[in-house]
Amino acid sequence: MLDEQIPEWGIQHRGEKDANHRNNSAFAMTWSIIDGSGVRRSRLQFRYHALRPECPTISLLFQDNLVCRVDFVSPEECKFNPPWARRLGCPATVCGPHEHSWDDNQEHLQRGGPWELPCRRPIPPNLRRLNQVLPWLAEKVNLTLPEGWREFDVAPPSDLFAGR
Repeated sequence: MLDEQIPEWGIQHRGEKDANHRNNSAFAMTWSIIDGSGVRRSRLQFRYHALRPECPTISLLFQDNLVCRVDFVSPEECKFNPPWARRLGCPATVCGPHEHSWDDNQEHLQRGGPWELPCRRPIPPNLRRLNQVLPWLAEKVNLTLPEGWREFDVAPPSDLFAGR
């Protein structure tokens, strides 16, 4: 279950700079997940990158390991799936918003591949905001949302990075 307390958004700084010498920072929020024993081993991390604020991500981490991610990218942005993804029913190329699920990538990790989730699937076209994707993702990963989750949203990226 997600913690009842909805966390605040904040700036997450990274040390590296882009080609224009701007900080590689993001607007981020981390929401703790409490398991059936009351232990916090997992979390959802939401990020808007300062250089691409129109493309947020949601990551599910278990003990600091990425196990699922949803990437909001423009419909024109296309990525190739690894060849083995075809036998899972995944398209060879995915354009636009997509997910990297544990189910699709678990075998890759068990075979000793690097800890990354290279296989992706498009997300339903009606899911284009964080607060729309959250219940869909929660259902997929068997995560209970707290009562106040509907208040969860984020200001438009232009507001988040004003003055940055």
